Amino acid sequence: MRWRGHLELARALVERLGIEGGYLRELYEGVVEPDVEREVGGRHHGPKAKRAAIGYAWKARRALLDGRVGEAMRMLGRALHYVQDLCIDGPGRGHGWLEAAASSCLSEEALDELSRGASRPLDDPLKLESFIRSLRPSRDPHEAMKRAAYATGLVGASVLLLSPPLHGGLKARRWLGIAAIGWLAASMAASLALTPIAAALAPLSLPMYLAYRRASRRASWHSWPSLR
Repeated sequence: MRWRGHLELARALVERLGIEGGYLRELYEGVVEPDVEREVGGRHHGPKAKRAAIGYAWKARRALLDGRVGEAMRMLGRALHYVQDLCIDGPGRGHGWLEAAASSCLSEEALDELSRGASRPLDDPLKLESFIRSLRPSRDPHEAMKRAAYATGLVGASVLLLSPPLHGGLKARRWLGIAAIGWLAASMAASLALTPIAAALAPLSLPMYLAYRRASRRASWHSWPSLR
């Protein structure tokens, strides 16, 4: 997508979420910086771009929770850049035309999609990661812009969500505690696998550790310590 399209989507997100303050410049700079710095080898339409989008979303969230709002907005802008590019078919014949055409298609229909995405923020970071991985490109410029607009609204609102639904935060904290206890118990059993009971529990060590890691990531998204 061309700079014009990236910037128009970022401005539409600001208007939809009612973002105010002195950090909009960082958001707008961040949303075009991946093109300026030629990140991911200049190819923003594949697996590396998805990893970059997820990584920047996490950086933005952590900076926001730490009170580094300017950095958070810049990192969010970078995440949105990749999210938007992932909705447009990758390099190939006619790609330049497709990017230019999509950047000129911010219609009322696309803005409605952005509002729809912004109204459905995800308070579970693992679900947000899955959403980003699920993004698929389109060769139709109008469809590509609608997909990019919806993704911009959903990802932007999810990262900036400071008062998540109560059940989401409590659920993350509860599962963190359960998974940590289970992991410790299974680890102890694995280290003492000399009795039949311990030997039976030992295989649970890895699954419980993975469950703990998932719960830890969810908790850290809501600023609870990850216990790492």
